[in-house]
Amino acid sequence: MPHKHKPRVKQPKINYEIIHPSIGSGAFGKVYKARNLDTGAMMAVKVVSIVDDGREIKMLRNEVEILARSNHRHIVELITSEGWSGSEIKIFMSLKEGSLASLALATSNAKLHDITEIALHHMLQALDYLASGDILHRDVKPDNILYSMVGGKPRFELGDFGLAIEARQYEDHAGTFAYMAPDVLLRGAPQTAKSDVWSLYATMLWVLDGRGFREKCLRLGNDGGPEQLFRDIVDMTRPVPQELKHIEEMAAFNANCRASAGEMLDKLFRGRGNRKPNVNPPRQERGMRERGAGRREMERPRGRDPGPRGFNVDDLVRAFDINLVEQQRGFDRIEKAIMQTLPWG
Repeated sequence: MPHKHKPRVKQPKINYEIIHPSIGSGAFGKVYKARNLDTGAMMAVKVVSIVDDGREIKMLRNEVEILARSNHRHIVELITSEGWSGSEIKIFMSLKEGSLASLALATSNAKLHDITEIALHHMLQALDYLASGDILHRDVKPDNILYSMVGGKPRFELGDFGLAIEARQYEDHAGTFAYMAPDVLLRGAPQTAKSDVWSLYATMLWVLDGRGFREKCLRLGNDGGPEQLFRDIVDMTRPVPQELKHIEEMAAFNANCRASAGEMLDKLFRGRGNRKPNVNPPRQERGMRERGAGRREMERPRGRDPGPRGFNVDDLVRAFDINLVEQQRGFDRIEKAIMQTLPWG
C-alpha cells in the first residue's frame, strides 16, 4: 500500500495482544478487545483488511486524523493506529461498555427519559466542539454513540468518524438514511454542522421510540424512489412528539432555521459544556448563527407560507438553487404541502 495513505499525525508504538473472539463487526471490519502489554490497560481495536487503496482507506485515514486532533471528554479517544503500509490496518481506541443503542434496549421505559437527557447533553457538547473546528461527523446515530459507566451514570462519547470530514473538504452526501436531515437528502444542499444536529434529534427519537421510529427504520427504503424516501423520512420525524418538544428547534425542516448544538446547550443546560456559552439566551427564537465558520445567518419569522398540496423532489431541489430569501420561502411552501399530504397533516 502506498505510503501516501498514512495519516499525517505522529502516533505512539505500543505492545499489545488481541483478545478473541470479536466484540463487534461492521462494513469496515471487526472490533476486538486488546490488552496493552506494558500497562495492562484494555483497549478496543478496529481491524480492517484493505482490498484496495480507494474510498475505504480514505475513510479510515479521515477517522484517525480527526480523532488524533480531537481532545474532548465526549469524543472517543484514539490511542494509536498501525499497518498503513500493509494489507491490514488496526485502529486502537479506548474501550467502552457498549453503545447508546444497546443501553436503550436494555433499559426500562421508565428510565429511558433519564438516559435520553444525559446522552443529549453529552452529544450536544461533542457536536459543538466539532462545529468549532468546522468538522462534520455525518453519521450520528445510536450505534455510533458509545458509553462507559462513571459514578453510576453513563458517560457518552461520539465514535466512528469514518464518514467525518472538514466542511471545506465537502464532496458528497453520506450517512444513514433514517438519521439524515431532509435538506441533506436533496441534491445541491450541502451538509453542515446543522445536519449533525438533525441526526441527533433523530437519535433521540430512536431512543424514546417516538412516532414508532424504530419499526419505521426497519421498513425504510424497501420500496419506492427518492420521492418516497423523502416522504418516509418526514413521516418518521414530524411532527415532533410531545416528549421531545423541548428540542423541536433541532428538527427544523429548513437548516437555516435549525438550532446549532451550541444554541441548544444555551437553551437546555444554561451553556454548560458550550465552548462559547450564552447563559441568558433570549426567550424568543433568534436567527440562527453558524458556529465553526463564524457566518451569520438570516433571521426569519416563524410564519409558514401557504402552498399547493402536491410536491416532488425536483421542486425541493429548485428551492435550494435560488437565493437565500427565496430558498426559505420556497422550502417553507413545499414543507407545508408535504405536511398537508401526509396522514397527520
